[in-house]
Amino acid sequence: MKRLFALLLTGIILLSACGGDDSPGLPERERPPRTSDDEGLITPPPATTTTPPTTTAPPTTTTPQTTPPPPPPPEFVSGEAEALYELLMANMDIINAEDVRGIVLVDLDFDGTPELIVSRVFTNEYQWEAFDGRIVDSTYLTAEADIYTTSNNALVYIDSLYNFDNLVYQQGNVLGLKTLDNGDKAWFNMSREDRDNSGNIGHYLFTFDGEELDFTEVFNGEVGGLGDTDAIHYTFFGKPLPFVVKQHKEVCVDCDCEPDNTPYYSETYDCLYYGDFSKEGIFGKGEIYEFFKADWCADMSETTVNLYSRWLIDEWNNGVNNKKDLTDHEFALNIAKISNDFYTHGNIFMESFMWWFLGDYAKPIIYLYPEEPTDVEVRVSFPNGGWFTASYPDYAGGWNVTAHPDGTLINHADGREYSYLYWAGKGPANWDFSSGFVVKGTDTVAFLQEKLEYLGLIPREYNEFIVYYLPLLQKNEYNLITFQTTVYEQNAVMHITPEPDSILRIFMAYMPLDKPVNIPEQKLERFERTGFAVIEWGGTTVN
Repeated sequence: MKRLFALLLTGIILLSACGGDDSPGLPERERPPRTSDDEGLITPPPATTTTPPTTTAPPTTTTPQTTPPPPPPPEFVSGEAEALYELLMANMDIINAEDVRGIVLVDLDFDGTPELIVSRVFTNEYQWEAFDGRIVDSTYLTAEADIYTTSNNALVYIDSLYNFDNLVYQQGNVLGLKTLDNGDKAWFNMSREDRDNSGNIGHYLFTFDGEELDFTEVFNGEVGGLGDTDAIHYTFFGKPLPFVVKQHKEVCVDCDCEPDNTPYYSETYDCLYYGDFSKEGIFGKGEIYEFFKADWCADMSETTVNLYSRWLIDEWNNGVNNKKDLTDHEFALNIAKISNDFYTHGNIFMESFMWWFLGDYAKPIIYLYPEEPTDVEVRVSFPNGGWFTASYPDYAGGWNVTAHPDGTLINHADGREYSYLYWAGKGPANWDFSSGFVVKGTDTVAFLQEKLEYLGLIPREYNEFIVYYLPLLQKNEYNLITFQTTVYEQNAVMHITPEPDSILRIFMAYMPLDKPVNIPEQKLERFERTGFAVIEWGGTTVN
């Protein structure tokens, strides 16, 4: 079975909880001009220096070149599609530049004439100062989608969308067509930077009137560790999202035990709720906020345009979407096809798209068990690209704790006691589904108890694992489950000082199934704890 990219499935929040009446239409708003300081960061730490992208701003207006002449269109292209093909092929400097990864035709203003969206990718480099004074060099991959009109036999540059790139497996470089409560239609854009230059990440709706884009901010929230639930403010159409105080909650792992329905195992913890209690998040407002966004976007699952061109890029290699080495004839054929497809079918939407914001590395939990009280530093890096979406306690460039033999941690930053270190994040990975286990949803508890214990987790650890993943797994008819230690370790590297004597990192990737499939059973290895032991577990859903 081919390798697939990881996407984590979200639960459902009732749209009524979003305050649907707050978004009946698009209020007018002056869009601020983009400046050289606009390069927003998609990682929590503040940037001290930012290197601008190497790409140059697209020209404001271009006219078709007369030399060299474009190849003649194939026989199946004629009329308006032929004229569009010739216009595109006359502007090869725009559509076939080295950094181009997407050439897409979308009718943004619904007038029957397509706008051209050209997606370019580049690496942005910056430095930031960790809490202990270290200067950390970081990079992130990003995409800019340049929009041109195609009318009057010329490409005229309009604006650019500052999208996420392949850190979320094409999740960010998309457009969703949203139908609002009053019937208006607008395009939803998951921008990687706030257009008001506030340094936060803002997601927008926009419309196009044939001359310019009009943006309306939908979501905004500070980027940072999600454990600090009081300091972060999240907005929806400019209004703060309502949250209620922490509540006490008990979770049952198996409540079907006979004869008196007694829980097999339960755990109590404090929990933060969205205003109407429709969604909970034990790791603070940020977790609920990301679920909230996913639910608001859910109705765009079949009206989403992929701004990358699959015919133009190779398979993703360690998170980098390399450009294919196409011949002139192959390139021209694809331009002819997209020109013809637009005038045959109109806007081309993906069959199904999963809007997800929280993280592809879902709830990795790190336990530290030294032989005696020990000061420990833990850092996580993403050599192939990635970043934190949540951490508890706050990561701030690394955790520094005093670890005790029973696993108790004292965080140096706030002096508080913790049971483990938590993080969630996004990053590229080609999960290996060549072997695994097909498990009925109703058999989830028994399967995880057996396999996790075999792999080396103790009851405290595998029970916490089951508490988190049971609601996600048991609702599916079947799940294809694999344990991805090798791929996970290649993409999320853990650095621990002093060096542990033994490390166990369990990362489960699972795929919901409607019916069972035949697949070789995965061979698992036992783990033996020796000396200073570090244990980690986490997982992700693959769509």
